[in-house]
Order: sequence, then structure tokens, then C-alpha cells
Amino acid sequence: MQIKTLNVDNLTRHQIRSKVLRTWDAETPASGQHRYNVEECTDGSKIYLLRPANLNKGCDFVIVSENFLKFKNGNDKPPKHKDVVNIIREILREDIALKKDLRDAINRVYNCESIDDVLSKYKRLLKAPRCKCERLLKLLKWMWIEQDVTYWTGDGRQMLKSHIDEILSSI
Repeated sequence: MQIKTLNVDNLTRHQIRSKVLRTWDAETPASGQHRYNVEECTDGSKIYLLRPANLNKGCDFVIVSENFLKFKNGNDKPPKHKDVVNIIREILREDIALKKDLRDAINRVYNCESIDDVLSKYKRLLKAPRCKCERLLKLLKWMWIEQDVTYWTGDGRQMLKSHIDEILSSI
């Protein structure tokens, strides 16, 4: 497996999608699986992309977070949308006072602001145990990027965001 780094910080939504697609285009066809390290949490764990994914439809990729979810065999398991929703619920169950900051941070990440900039503004979010808030924001960033690559109309990104907004409003 080839391990590379992919950084899309400080780019617009359109530039991010273009950079991701150019990165995939630069891969040598039939060269096996590629791992792209895309984020690192303060605990040292990485968030990375694996491609091609099982569906193998060309531009597909799987988002994986080290030390978060595991398969029974101990390998890292890709999170689903419901897993990030569960992180939100868990964070707010532990400290409801984080709700406004968390909502604002999620909105900023949705609008492609740098996570480092967002977290420097909302330092309280970094105090959540096991870097929960940081991991949540970094996973959401890449889930939205995945939606932008998969659904060119932009609907996927907005559907996930609307669901998160509903969850935050209900808590």
C-alpha cells in the first residue's frame, strides 16, 4: 500500500474538490490501494483516506480514523454518519455548555474554514476527552468533501448538514 499525505487546508470548496480529483487522477492505474493521511488529532491518531474503496467506482474513498472504531479483528473501522451523530450526542451529554461553540465550529468547518483556525477560536472544544470534538470536526470535514466528490449537485453535503442541525436543535 502506498502512503501519501493530502492537505486541503485554506482552500475553497471548489478548490478542495479539484485538488482531491487531481490527486486521484495522478495515481498510476491498477497500482493497488492508496492511503492518504489527511488529518492528525492531538492524541497523535491520524484520519486517513483509503482508495479505491470496496465499491471501486473510480473516485470513491473511505474515511478512517485511527483509535476510534474497530472491527472485531482489531482493524480500524470507517465511521458512518450515524457515528458522528453519536459523537455529537455524547459530547453534549457530557457537557451541554459546549453546544453553542460546537454548533458554531461545525458551521465554520462546513464552510471550509481551517480546523486549526476554528479550534483556536473555540479552545474549550479541545478539552473534550479523547479529542472527541477535534475528531468530530475533522471527520465531518472529510465526510463533506466525500459528499462533494460523489454528489456534484451539492445535495449530499447539505443533507448531512441538515441532519446535524436537526440533532443539535433537538438536544
